[in-house]
Amino acid sequence: MKHAQETGTLAQGSGTLSLHARLLISATIVLFAFFGLTGLALNNAFYASAETAFKEALQSHIYTLLAAAELDENNNLQLPEELPAPQLSLPGSGLYAMVVDDKNKMVWRSRSTLGTKFKPQVDLPEVPAIGKRKYKFSKEMLVMAFTTSWETDTSQNTYTFYVAESLQPFKNQLQEFQKDLWFWLGGAAILLLAVQGTILRWSLNPLRQVARDLADIEAGRVKNLAGDYPVELRSLTNNLNQLIASARANLLRYRNSLGDVAHSLKTPLAVLRAAIENKNDRDSLHEIAQDQVNRMANIVDYQLQRAATSGRTTLTTPVKLLEKTSQIINALKKVHQQKNITTEIKINKNEIFTGDEGDLLEILGNLLENSFKWCQSKIVITSVSKNEKLCELIIEDDGPGISKESASEIFNRGHRADESIEGQGLGLSLVQDIVHAYDGSISVDKSPLGGARISIRFV
Repeated sequence: MKHAQETGTLAQGSGTLSLHARLLISATIVLFAFFGLTGLALNNAFYASAETAFKEALQSHIYTLLAAAELDENNNLQLPEELPAPQLSLPGSGLYAMVVDDKNKMVWRSRSTLGTKFKPQVDLPEVPAIGKRKYKFSKEMLVMAFTTSWETDTSQNTYTFYVAESLQPFKNQLQEFQKDLWFWLGGAAILLLAVQGTILRWSLNPLRQVARDLADIEAGRVKNLAGDYPVELRSLTNNLNQLIASARANLLRYRNSLGDVAHSLKTPLAVLRAAIENKNDRDSLHEIAQDQVNRMANIVDYQLQRAATSGRTTLTTPVKLLEKTSQIINALKKVHQQKNITTEIKINKNEIFTGDEGDLLEILGNLLENSFKWCQSKIVITSVSKNEKLCELIIEDDGPGISKESASEIFNRGHRADESIEGQGLGLSLVQDIVHAYDGSISVDKSPLGGARISIRFV
């Protein structure tokens, strides 16, 4: 584990983006995509609104011309010199008007068309029906045509009114809006990115704190993660603390076992040395050596098994209790088939042991093997669970049982309740060490079946 760098990146390698960088890049992409789509939507909405307003303005000009138009005594269309829209009276103003009859002959045009080649019929070759209007965008202007009919006592006259206006003001308005729109949206995006970056840095600071605390643990300045972490990280930090505690316990167990081995081997070695120095006869020396070698082998075997005890960890795969119990019972029934033993298993099929499989097998193997040795004909295995996790395991038999005097000694290493029964007296001591490694407890009392009742409780 390397010391966490104070760069705010939480990077794990030179080629790996930090969480802060990944979140900031993702937020940037999402933010610009959002503002881009928002800008396009607003631009399209403004364009549609401006276009509608532009068309309505032309429609208003046509209605003004219609209101001012009248037929003279010869049924000729007449319009006043001065019109309500001043632009129609100014040459080249950008607002133009023209009236043609049903033979497409011009009968009137505004003074603003003077000096121009204004021919709206080119842009709108199809004349709209009476009472209808048509629009057409050309390169430089928007043209609108409206057809109306004047009826007199003697005739019916049809005229088409054309009004056109330059698109330059429309384009200028649109460009000014787009400029302001993207300026403000861009500024808002940059501001939000800065705020988002600050929020992300603040939000990810607990992870940096965890990295710094782990570096302190590695350096030996603290023993565990004891910071005030957010709720989302507490499960992680608690599991890390349990893992660290488990690793320390395993290391301490190995050290203690090595010390115990060294201490326990002193006596057999001293006995061998004394036998050699006293020059015992060959048969006596062979007997002493064989006895001490067996004793040393038992010591080494016990301490190795004790050191290998895993204890409670957070990274082990849960073990199905019923499955492992059935496997051991089936194997022991084959060994003790001449006794015709009946076993009753009261274990839920979904019940699990949250620990190392080897530890569970060591516990079940030693306890059930003793039950098969001592029982008459029946063994009962019962479990108590909470949320399908093992809380208590009870193994009972109908054997002779264990006296109160022996109950306090059977867990001592090397003690055997009956010297005539084969064994080394290490099994129950090892079981007790494993149970204690899981912060559990083990007790022995009398079973209703008449024999021993061994209970193991896990916290």
